[in-house]
Amino acid sequence: MTVTVEDMRVMLNLDDDEGEKLLLIYIASATSFVKKAISTEADDAFFDRDDVAPLFKTAVMARTGTLYTYRVDTGDSSTYPIDATTNSIVGQLRGVYAVYAEEEANG
Repeated sequence: MTVTVEDMRVMLNLDDDEGEKLLLIYIASATSFVKKAISTEADDAFFDRDDVAPLFKTAVMARTGTLYTYRVDTGDSSTYPIDATTNSIVGQLRGVYAVYAEEEANG
């Protein structure tokens, strides 16, 4: 289940033509971040599972929203809120992945 620019426009309440290139970059970054946070060994079949896909999409959207909302230049040293939604879902999906990986290893 892939996050689209349209998904993010609705979530962030943006006009149709606002920030498309930036959103595409943030979606790609968030997708990579969430996948690697769950497991560097997980394959696409795991993320496409019915019990994983909606949570994965929500985590990617939350991370993308955080990146978009708190975008700053590299000279800004302010502290921003922790992305609790992404962290919570990633923790849950790590557990689901551990069970999935064990089942795959044991046939």
